[in-house]
Amino acid sequence: MGIEADVILLHPYDRWGFAHLSVPDVVKYLRYAVKRLCVFPNVWWSLANEYDIMEYTMDDWRLFAKTVSEADPHGHLLSNHNMVIPWNFSESHTTHICLQLKEVDEVSRVIREFGKPLMVDECRYEGNIPWEWGNVSGRELTDRFWKIVCQGGYASHGETFLDPEDVLWWSKGGELHGESPARIGFLRKLVEGLPGPLTYGGTDPSDAELLDILAAPQDYFHNEAFGNLAGKMTLSQLRRMLLDGREFRGVYGDGAILVYFSRSCPGIYEFSLPAENTYRIELIDAWNMTRKPLFSGVSGKVICPLPSREYMALLATKE
Repeated sequence: MGIEADVILLHPYDRWGFAHLSVPDVVKYLRYAVKRLCVFPNVWWSLANEYDIMEYTMDDWRLFAKTVSEADPHGHLLSNHNMVIPWNFSESHTTHICLQLKEVDEVSRVIREFGKPLMVDECRYEGNIPWEWGNVSGRELTDRFWKIVCQGGYASHGETFLDPEDVLWWSKGGELHGESPARIGFLRKLVEGLPGPLTYGGTDPSDAELLDILAAPQDYFHNEAFGNLAGKMTLSQLRRMLLDGREFRGVYGDGAILVYFSRSCPGIYEFSLPAENTYRIELIDAWNMTRKPLFSGVSGKVICPLPSREYMALLATKE
């Protein structure tokens, strides 16, 4: 394993079952590897690649997490990567949420559940290989990054284009060919220029809150027709309806508000800004990587014109 990597994957054995190590041997290996590598600042620990495929028990995995945490005096980030069954991110030695997800529209709900930072370290890859996890377009992967960031999370990039030399960047590095890296870099520069990290500012009710809505739908919707409809719904139907209308809205207190429209193409948007501050509003094209000033010195309700095309966003920052 190369120390130049930003992520150290501590494989106790090949995930398909070869070279299976006993639990005591894994503990010895982890203590050795962590002591060797924890002195480097650009390291964070992932206990496995798709831990749920492996044959260790949950008690074994908790022991592995405890071993890594105690062997690292510098407290680098530590989590565990799943295939289907997410790791229990409430574990005391787990510093952040780490997920493989195909659908990313509700990651804010997971952040809220565990109260920890969230990294979607596999939200599919830009490429054209036969497997569905590695053949999304650059537009699709860019869209996923924006959705995740506007919900207060983080994501990792990967690329899996067919190559005559059988060199997938995903596993061997080399030259990137996709359209998403530049757009992800544009998004990164944008959020790093904000006054602080984003959290999700949209509606994100828990199951208990959804049941409260079903019990008194008129109090939530303030609309007789929607209230009557919601009163006839099941819990899953109500969640689906609210998710269909979900707004990808990241906020940093009252200092910054980033609204992303994804594939929707509205012609206008009514920005409701705090009345006690004044704001600068920019129109952002996530795909063409442009930022255009729209207003300055505004507050309260502001009607913003939009070009009615996909992948647009609005950013309001306090002056």
